[in-house]
Amino acid sequence: YTEAARQIPIYDEVDVVVAGAGLAGCCAALKAARDGAKVILIEREGILGGVATAGLMTSISNFFFKKDGTQVVRGIAEEIVDCLAETGAASDKWKNVEVPCIPNNSEAMQECLFNKLVDAGVRILIHTFVADVIMEGNSAKGVIVETKMGRMAIMAKVLIDSTGDADLAYHAGAEYEYYGNDSCSTLFEMANVDLDKVMKYYEEHPDEFDENKDVSLPFEIFRKNYYERGIFHTPHGGGKKLSIIQDAIKEGKWWHAKGTATK
Repeated sequence: YTEAARQIPIYDEVDVVVAGAGLAGCCAALKAARDGAKVILIEREGILGGVATAGLMTSISNFFFKKDGTQVVRGIAEEIVDCLAETGAASDKWKNVEVPCIPNNSEAMQECLFNKLVDAGVRILIHTFVADVIMEGNSAKGVIVETKMGRMAIMAKVLIDSTGDADLAYHAGAEYEYYGNDSCSTLFEMANVDLDKVMKYYEEHPDEFDENKDVSLPFEIFRKNYYERGIFHTPHGGGKKLSIIQDAIKEGKWWHAKGTATK
């Protein structure tokens, strides 16, 4: 099938186009706009924040501190977490090296990002898919997007690729490697969970707490974070030691070959 040639309208000419409105893309757009650039932020979904919001990965890794407690990350990253804390969507006692991750509310995260971007003058295009990159020789001059308004071009001096699949780099002709299939999982939220009861269970069965998974988190630090900082976070991949899971495996109620708890 050969599509007929057509003229593509130019939506705008800007300084910076950022493709992908995950946390990285939002921060890049925000910084560029605050520095005086005319910025358009493109997002294929209808939501800002990417995995942190649409993906329900509502836990920010605490890379703000070195092991000795020295804070080494500040700027926009710190500003966003502070914004969440100010609205009650995250603990206001998160600034401590003993806190492995910072749980937060995805709805509040969206609102925080949107308000900061709008205040900085960033134009946001959601439900907008990057279809191609406009090239002149080896230089990228803009992007072609698909929207509900149709196919359009956006010219820009700088393109920033914050897509999860390196869409801009691919369409610009950059070399890439494909590693095949990878694992994935579905995240979800639960309401009306009695965390005090969960904590009490762990206190009565401390040997069932996984201290060493993606982060090292001694039980006493986990307990301290909950009671003193209002943060309930277990290491990623934890829960395998819980007797309820191990009993389910023994009784054949847990698909051992495919389950997360395999030992």
